[in-house]
Amino acid sequence: MHTVIHRQPSRTRATDPVATFWSCLSLAGETSPVLGTMEAALAALRQAPGAGGVAVAVDAEQAAALDAGWEAGTPWCVASDASDADPRWCAPAGGWALLRPALGGGGAWLQAPVDGAVTVVPAEGPGGQVVLALVIAGEPGSAHDAARRDAMVPVAASVTAALSALAALATLQSEVVRLAGENHALGRLNRLQGRFVGMASHDFKAPLTAITAYTEVLLGQPGNEAFPQSVEFLGVIRSEAARLLRMVDRILDFTRLEFGPQLMTLAPVVLTDLVHEAVRALAPVAASRRLQVAVEAPERLPRAEVDADLIRQVIVNLLGNAVKYTPPGGHVRIVLAEEESSVAVSVQDDGPGIPSEDIRRIFREFYRAEGAAQHAEGAGLGLSIARHIVQLHGGHIEARRLPEGGSEFRFLVPKELGETAGLPAVTGLDVAPEKASQVVSVVLRAIGELTGSPSVLLMLADGHGALVPVGSMGLPGGARRPQPVIMTGGWRSFLLDGHAQPDLPASIGESQAGLFDADGSRLYCPLLDGEEPVGLVVAGRRAGEAAFGEPERQQLEVLARIVATALHRLEGQETRVLEALQVLLQARRTGIPTSTPEALHLTARLARALGFAAADTRRLLYAATLHDAGMARVEDEIVLGAAPLSWDERDEVDRHVEQGCELVAPLVHDATVRGFIRHHHERYDGTGHPDGLAGGDIPLGARVLAVIDAWFSLTKDRPYRRGLDKAAALAEIRRNAGTQFDAGVVETFAALVETDGAAAPRT
Repeated sequence: MHTVIHRQPSRTRATDPVATFWSCLSLAGETSPVLGTMEAALAALRQAPGAGGVAVAVDAEQAAALDAGWEAGTPWCVASDASDADPRWCAPAGGWALLRPALGGGGAWLQAPVDGAVTVVPAEGPGGQVVLALVIAGEPGSAHDAARRDAMVPVAASVTAALSALAALATLQSEVVRLAGENHALGRLNRLQGRFVGMASHDFKAPLTAITAYTEVLLGQPGNEAFPQSVEFLGVIRSEAARLLRMVDRILDFTRLEFGPQLMTLAPVVLTDLVHEAVRALAPVAASRRLQVAVEAPERLPRAEVDADLIRQVIVNLLGNAVKYTPPGGHVRIVLAEEESSVAVSVQDDGPGIPSEDIRRIFREFYRAEGAAQHAEGAGLGLSIARHIVQLHGGHIEARRLPEGGSEFRFLVPKELGETAGLPAVTGLDVAPEKASQVVSVVLRAIGELTGSPSVLLMLADGHGALVPVGSMGLPGGARRPQPVIMTGGWRSFLLDGHAQPDLPASIGESQAGLFDADGSRLYCPLLDGEEPVGLVVAGRRAGEAAFGEPERQQLEVLARIVATALHRLEGQETRVLEALQVLLQARRTGIPTSTPEALHLTARLARALGFAAADTRRLLYAATLHDAGMARVEDEIVLGAAPLSWDERDEVDRHVEQGCELVAPLVHDATVRGFIRHHHERYDGTGHPDGLAGGDIPLGARVLAVIDAWFSLTKDRPYRRGLDKAAALAEIRRNAGTQFDAGVVETFAALVETDGAAAPRT
């Protein structure tokens, strides 16, 4: 839904203000709806009898609620003098607050951007809140004021009707988007059903054929004592029937996962116990194949927040596969470890390994690796079920071929969070406690994973002069529970500085500096909402781990700005904010190579080398953190597939940029940042997407992201291929300078990585 203004030539322009408003207003353009409505109202006011200067102002908060395209910082007033000049956009001093008394008849708007005595009339939105203020300046005096008001009231009524229509259209548009998503899901379901029918028909045919054949033979030998094979045949029938039953159970398990979130029971669980249970259950099979099964776990492993029954099934599936495909006399190894925000379980074997072409497709429904059907039964659902269960927990699962031979399947599930105060109770936000808890959990895990911090603490201002803990993760055993602190002048000064620091300043006071009972390095990073300190993030690493460096400090500052924006916009759109924050975890876990501190640090250095101002560098880093969010909505079977993409699949990949812009919209209120994100897949020669921009029309930040993306994509190792070395990657980027990339950006980047030996990303 957009609005565009169609201006009529002066000689044919209508003289009825209401007719002028409706003739200028269209609901099928490219302009923001609120801005378009303001311009149409301005054109109408200019037709009012005796109008001198005219203006239309908007309450920015109401505009943002009514119009998804409204951008923070947009000038909120449009004005015009008595001539036929183009309107001018401005932001009068004092903001909307100084206009409110005039709207209620309690005073004049002295800051109005027009000359003369001012008459102000409100126009309401669908909820009865005043959205626009209509202003006409003219001769002073009550009679003149009354005449202007009489002329403005019909226009205000038309504007109110238009705003209600815009709200209704916004609701319809949201419904269309929802239905389009459901239609897409139904199309995918239809494709899966087709594949299921083919796979099930194939897999069911073999046991059914055997059962039928053996049964027919037995039916032909009733009571024949000379037929000693009857017991053997009955055993085959029972075995094949049991195999069919297991296949059906797998399919039923898969369908039950559709209701997983409603049926899960999450609780702190010791994963080592679940692993030992699975090993004991499979011990007879492992012994019959002379396999050596070993479990390795650290002495102190954090508990995981999971549904024990579901995660037990994942472990059994993965361990069962390892036992099934490992040659007799081989080894199976299960390794448990603590990651930044998760507990990881790795199942390794020394079997034949997964072919490279199968690694990207191994978790797809009904997919079986080449040769698997000859080794074991199944419908190709075991690994898909495992993936769905892990994803229901907000975790991640992956497979790789081991360098020394064999395979590794590794999954991560969230580790237990610490008990702290509830976000709504501390901040006063009108947010459902369950949603608030999910937001805090995602924030803690995203900060932990992206900065490599196994310990994270989130504190927020309570509005009464204190910082109160609302979430913690990975605090060492025996550490005292974090306590609120009084936000003294020293605290406020530190928070207003806005920079992440390895130590709290002395002005904080010794009694309030012990927020983290932990050995090792830490980073303290303020949360700012504009110029107002709203909280603090503390990230910590254990003793013996690498200390935080400049890349992690820089990344934590970017993440803190994202978190502050999310909290500011949380109320009323909890689901959208939560989905946007989850992108941060998905970017890291799905291997988007620019989600690392090293990538952001190199981006910042390239920006400075190109002459970016400090504020624009901050915008670029913000965009770099969120720019590939749309890949989270591209189906796994497209991302992980090895075959050439169909036209439909190519279209879905191309649309990921626009989908990403929609996904992170609650976190992006800066038009410049939005431009960097939207255009990072444009090509310098104009053949890119989504808008086909070329050359200098592509924002410079987007041209920078294109080169950074290519560099880290080329040099990063993937499970199915090795990354290029630095020289080869740089040669490939230079080969595409002037076509895919801005040649000037490429040469500045090349000079940067060649002179200081910038490393390829960690793998």
